[in-house]
Amino acid sequence: MKKIGFILLLALVVLTGCSRGGIPEPTTETIEPTEPVIVEPVEPEPDPEPVLVMDESPVIFQMGEEAEEILPVQQALYLMNYDVEETSIYDEKTEAAVSMFKLTQEDLIPNGECTEWTRDRILLEADRRSIKEPNDLLVLANKTYYLAADYVPEDLVQPDVFNYYEDKRELREPAARALEELFVTAKEETGVKLVFRSGFRNYDIQKIIFERKVKERGFEAANQVSAKPGQSEHQTGLAADITSWSVKNALDEAFGETPEGIWVAENAHRFGFIIRYQIDTVDITKYQYEPWHLRFVGIEEATKIVEAGVTLEEYLGEI
Repeated sequence: MKKIGFILLLALVVLTGCSRGGIPEPTTETIEPTEPVIVEPVEPEPDPEPVLVMDESPVIFQMGEEAEEILPVQQALYLMNYDVEETSIYDEKTEAAVSMFKLTQEDLIPNGECTEWTRDRILLEADRRSIKEPNDLLVLANKTYYLAADYVPEDLVQPDVFNYYEDKRELREPAARALEELFVTAKEETGVKLVFRSGFRNYDIQKIIFERKVKERGFEAANQVSAKPGQSEHQTGLAADITSWSVKNALDEAFGETPEGIWVAENAHRFGFIIRYQIDTVDITKYQYEPWHLRFVGIEEATKIVEAGVTLEEYLGEI
């Protein structure tokens, strides 16, 4: 019995100790709030100012100097829309154009000195703007990109339409066939009679036309209404100027308000043409409104351009 009592006593002691040293009572600690870390915005570093480079290459042309090597520089500047004449003489206009060209180059001091470096930069820029694939139906000939002086399409034909001139005008074959369909359909659907006034013009003819405009209006005004040689869509063979008897067969803005002009504006894309120079796109195309000037790009592309309501420059991503 004593042994049993001792065991019970020992068990009671053990149980009592477990209750006292068992699972501790939970305690709650107070966490002091910390202040938020405020990160000051870092101002971006400003773009460095362009460093004007003193061109230390030798000056190659002096004022009044005449040399064959000057002509390519003048031709390049001319096509880049500077008011220069192709004289092979380093005259005041050429010097002014060189200075203005340097203004477009962030790293050159804008003066009229034509050094080797300046000449090379001018010729390089001119080459960059030259059209490499002139036979593409989406070729872009404008004040930025230009055709070679000797470019003549190989597939020129005379469209079978009423022609204003005795010497029949030509177009590239796809454009000629499309113009024939346009003229026939216009007659069938509305009874209107269209007149074909101008198609392909080569570089030399365009030069004569532009220089005549310069004499009549001055360089800047001429450059708004007429294309320089190499920059004209007519040299591509894909542009057609059309008119009607209602405006006495003239190339006049009034054509756009005639029944013929309205029908053409609404339906030209069905035959692959767009009205190239719209009344509200002068800032993009750099030419005045010409409701008579059709440009062939193909039916699919013309439809997309018209539906998007954009110019050819915008369509091609060249603005």
